[in-house]
Amino acid sequence: MGTLNICSTIDDIEAHNIEPDCIGCHMPETIRPLVQGFPERPGRKHLWRGGHSPEMVTQALQVEIQKESENGNRFEYEIKTTNVGTHHKLPTGTPDRHILLKMSLLDKRKGS
Repeated sequence: MGTLNICSTIDDIEAHNIEPDCIGCHMPETIRPLVQGFPERPGRKHLWRGGHSPEMVTQALQVEIQKESENGNRFEYEIKTTNVGTHHKLPTGTPDRHILLKMSLLDKRKGS
């Protein structure tokens, strides 16, 4: 019986024949002194940005909304999400990670 790898981010990236560069993506480059009072030098911000970063999600996830039908006060939409910014699953990591998409339908006739 094989092993189930539930956190297969590296496997996802390697499946695209790409060398994983987690630091290059999740730790943005910066120039700053190593210690206050010393000269500035290239380094990385230790943010480990990912699914909790709206900027990262916005860069990685394409959202398309298409109105399918309208029947009186009932509207139906199709929402398509596409991973366009990572070489691994989105979301990735533990199985309890998810993306919540909230949509509000406003009626401009009522000044909303």
